[in-house]
Amino acid sequence: MVKKNIRSDIASKVDPLFAEYDRPDRPGCAVGIVMEGQLVYRRGYGLASLEHGIPNGTRIAYDIASESKQMTAACIALLVEKGLLRLTDPISRFIPGVPFHGNQITIDHLVHHTSGIPDYWDRAEAEGLEEEMSDRDASLRYGLSYKTPDFEPGQGCRYSNTGYVLLAAVIEKVTGMRFSAFLTQAVLAPLGMCDTTVYEDRQMVIPRRASAYVKKPDGRFVLKVFWSYTTYGDGNVYSTVEDLYRWSHNFDENRLGNGRFLEIMHTRGRLQDGTLCKYAFGLDMGQFCPDNWRGESIFAHGGSNGGFESLILRIPSRHFAVIQLCNTRDRGLKPMTFDIADALLGHRA
Repeated sequence: MVKKNIRSDIASKVDPLFAEYDRPDRPGCAVGIVMEGQLVYRRGYGLASLEHGIPNGTRIAYDIASESKQMTAACIALLVEKGLLRLTDPISRFIPGVPFHGNQITIDHLVHHTSGIPDYWDRAEAEGLEEEMSDRDASLRYGLSYKTPDFEPGQGCRYSNTGYVLLAAVIEKVTGMRFSAFLTQAVLAPLGMCDTTVYEDRQMVIPRRASAYVKKPDGRFVLKVFWSYTTYGDGNVYSTVEDLYRWSHNFDENRLGNGRFLEIMHTRGRLQDGTLCKYAFGLDMGQFCPDNWRGESIFAHGGSNGGFESLILRIPSRHFAVIQLCNTRDRGLKPMTFDIADALLGHRA
C-alpha cells in the first residue's frame, strides 16, 4: 500500500507538469508512475470525450499505436522459445511472394527493422492516404507495392510498420489462430490485461474507449480518429494505464514463457557488418529516445495515430516506469517523460 503522504509528494511534482491538460473543456492524458514494482500514482487529466464530458482516467482505453509492437514481438519471442519458429527462418516459408528478396528476409530482419521493406505508413501519410489503409491486406498491398527496397536485408536499420504487419501474418500462419486470439491467449490473459483489445473490426465495441482530437489554429479541438483503420501487428491495440502497468511489471517478474522470454525480448538486432542496432523486440534502446538517463540504461517505445499518443519509459536499475496515454498530440511526450523522471528521481547529469 502506497502511503498517502507519498502520493501527495508525487502529485505535487507531477500534476504541475500536466496543468495545461487539467481542465474540463479539453482532451489530455492518463498517467501512471511505477516505483519498486507498484503503481504508486495514477491520474487522468482532461477529457476522454468532449462530446460526453467523460474524464480521462487509468481505465480509459486509448489507441497505443506503435507501442503495441512490443506485444507483437512478444508473440514472436514466445513462438521462438517454444521452437515453433526460428529467427533465421525466411519469411517466404510462411508468406510466399513477398518482394524485395523475400527469400532472404528473415523473421529477425522484420523484428529489428533491418529488412529494407519500405514503411507503408510513411508513404500513406505523405500522400494523404491514411484512411485508405482500411485493413491488413490493404496496408500490405500498399507497403509491398514499392519498386525497390530501402536497402538489402541486413544492410541497414529503418523503422517499418510494414514489417510488423507481416509479423502478425506470420504469427497467424504458425499458430492457425487470429493474431488477436493468440495475443490474448499467450500474453494478455496470463498477465491479467483484461482491458486490452486489438482493434481489427471497425464495428467492434471497446468499453470506455477514448476519442482523439487535434487542436485547430483558432483553439478548437476537432476529432482526429481513424475509426476505419483496422491494420494490426504494427499498431491498433487499445489499452489502459492499469493494463500497461501489468505489461511493464512483467519485465521485472518474467511470468511469460519458460524462462528465456526476457532474454529474447532484450536481444538487439545486428547488421551484416556486425553493427549492433538500437532496437530490440519492440523495445527502443536509443533509436528514437535517448539510450540512457543519468548514465543509466532505459527502455522505451512510443506510438502515435491520429490524435492519440503513447509512451512507456522504463529505467530498470531504478525499478521505475512512466506510462503516458494521451488523446491529443499538441505537446510531445518524450520531454514530459524525462521531466517526470527528473522530478521524481533527480536531475539528469
